[in-house]
This record gives sequence, structure tokens and C-alpha cells, in this order.
Amino acid sequence: MIQWILASESLAPASWGRGERRLSSPSSPSPVSAGLIWAYRISTLGLEFSLPALAGFALDRRWGTAPTATLVGACLGFFLGMLHMIRLASTTRSNESRE
Repeated sequence: MIQWILASESLAPASWGRGERRLSSPSSPSPVSAGLIWAYRISTLGLEFSLPALAGFALDRRWGTAPTATLVGACLGFFLGMLHMIRLASTTRSNESRE
């Protein structure tokens, strides 16, 4: 991202004249970067599915309510996780269609 910002014409400093070297925008991330991006996305999805249920379980233990907060947290986590998964799939599909 920083390389792209520095390479854009509108944001480049006026002191960059002809013959000076500028960073070019990357056409695609390296395989390691792409793997890290996907690992981050998948980890985020896993946390979105599990953390609300764990928070509900902790609230149930604290308040003494049997499975009420756990079920609410599990439903909330499922809804948020599925919403994020749908957004991720639509973003990935639109990025693939551009290439």
C-alpha cells in the first residue's frame, strides 16, 4: 500500500523529477504475502464464530443463567461469521473477475 501511494502521480512530491527513481505499484502480492493475508482472514473468521459464544459462556458463569447467554452469543457469532464470510467471498470473486 505504501509503495502504491508513493508511486501515484498525484501524491508524489514535487521534488521527484525526471530520472529519479520511484517505487512502482505491485501487480500482485508475493506468495508469502498472499498466504499471510489468507491466514489472517481465516483466523478472523474463526474468532468471529467462537468469541461471542465464549463471551456468552463467561457471562452465564458469572450471572448464573444456564445456557441463555451462551446460545445468544453462539447465534450472534454465527450471524457475524456468516456475514463476514459472504463479504469475503464476494470481494474475492470481484477481485478474480478483474484479473
